Amino acid sequence: ANNPLVSRALCAALLCAVLTTAAQAGLEVIGSATYDGSDYTLIYEQEQGLVWLDYSSPKADWDAQMAWAAGLGAQLTLNIDSSLYIVTWQEDNWRLPSAGENPQTGGNLTCSEMGHLYYTSLGNTENNGLENTGPFESLIENQYRTGTEDGTSAYQFNFTTGVAWKSAKRFEQYALAVRGANVTMVPEPSMLALLAFGGLALLKRSK
Repeated sequence: ANNPLVSRALCAALLCAVLTTAAQAGLEVIGSATYDGSDYTLIYEQEQGLVWLDYSSPKADWDAQMAWAAGLGAQLTLNIDSSLYIVTWQEDNWRLPSAGENPQTGGNLTCSEMGHLYYTSLGNTENNGLENTGPFESLIENQYRTGTEDGTSAYQFNFTTGVAWKSAKRFEQYALAVRGANVTMVPEPSMLALLAFGGLALLKRSK
């Protein structure tokens, strides 16, 4: 006969797992954000724990792009269906993507947040252009700033070649904004009912 305690533990673990199921691996559209009168997609990248705003800030120098990202919190209206997704923000504000703890320059590098997005999550290859954009609609085959500086220079990533390097902060380039988050999907009522029925069946069988 089954052990009742084991059955109860199994049911509890199964229910807990469903309630905390992360959004599907890769890139998941979780809603939109209204910015300057228009709506832009919010895309969750589970592996990096980031929400990307699908908007390319027009070319500007590094200081201006840093200020743009930092000011988004007061300018964005987030439109996320709470009946579908639970978003736990891990960072207080939006920012430019990081070049990583140990910034490097060159191609085929996934140590930066944009490099990971380009190569791993989108599946692009070096020097072949932005062949795969996934759910993104606003990515431009051009150079984007990171928020990682090095004296009077700052690191950047090229969405045309997939190559990372650094240049003077005064040069004008595009920018993306990200924010650390954990996103979980809310189970459908039918799934909860099925789990409850299965749990009761297990308990009944254990007796």
